[in-house]
Amino acid sequence: MRISSQNKIFIAALGGGFLLAACGSDTPAPLPADTLGMRATAQIETGVRADKITVIPNTTAGWTSQILLLANGQVSRTRVDGGKAQAVNAGDVKDIIGLKRESAAGVVLTLTPDGTLRALIEKDDEGRLGRMNVDTKATNYSGFCQYSQAPMDALMVMAKNDLVTLGVSYEGNDVITLREVTRETYAAPITACFVKDKDVFTLSRGSLALNGADILSADAHGSFGVITAGKNNIVLTVQNQHLIRTRLAAPKFAMKVAIEDGLSIGGTDRVSAVYTTTENLGGTFNKGMIAVQDGNSNRLVLIANDYAASTLDQQTPKR
Repeated sequence: MRISSQNKIFIAALGGGFLLAACGSDTPAPLPADTLGMRATAQIETGVRADKITVIPNTTAGWTSQILLLANGQVSRTRVDGGKAQAVNAGDVKDIIGLKRESAAGVVLTLTPDGTLRALIEKDDEGRLGRMNVDTKATNYSGFCQYSQAPMDALMVMAKNDLVTLGVSYEGNDVITLREVTRETYAAPITACFVKDKDVFTLSRGSLALNGADILSADAHGSFGVITAGKNNIVLTVQNQHLIRTRLAAPKFAMKVAIEDGLSIGGTDRVSAVYTTTENLGGTFNKGMIAVQDGNSNRLVLIANDYAASTLDQQTPKR
């Protein structure tokens, strides 16, 4: 159902609002000693300024995967290959997460302000989303954990001090069933979480923890992401509209990250949200991407994951 009816090729398209960049055009201006530079790969003029970002991956045709944006309680959608975001009739929403389904219509879960779970499913080849019935007794959640690979048969949600694992199953394309499987209680309320393989990163009271053990101080209160560079885990947080890189092998040497100009793409040193994924999104993003919301405009800036990993890992300040 999710294969596009058109034989799309993943290239730059000026009319679609998507611009593909080569890493390394003009020599960038010198950056401060505490700042890393990372070239923008692409941009999407979405028309909205996202608070949160997620992806509904297409396992058959990665370039048709959808990017969902949450801005001021409203959900919009665009594709990885670009285009102004289109509003989704999802009601008032406080969090979103895309789910992976093999060769089937994509699904996104949403949370209402009172913590109720709702679901949307792709209805056609164009990716339009419609309501899906939810069978669950689960309620009163504060947010979803994001994932390096979109969850399939289980996902984690936050409930104040608890991390709850929900089992996921389907009755065709009509009903999604969500059941609590496990619940783990932490010492303080969890404000954000990220799952990478078997590792669970949680943000709570200014401290980032890995599998329950504090690993570094982080003042971020919103989105964050984790990528892998070689054997290193790299955490990207948004703090005071700065993108901050921390290599867990050397957490004392955190650095700001400036998104530098790509080919025909403006960079930014102000970021309001970040999202990371290793899903195959086709073309330049066949190993995933980092998506950042430009803090200065209604523009989503994308960076190819393999390029980002090598760039963020290769420089460590000498102190």
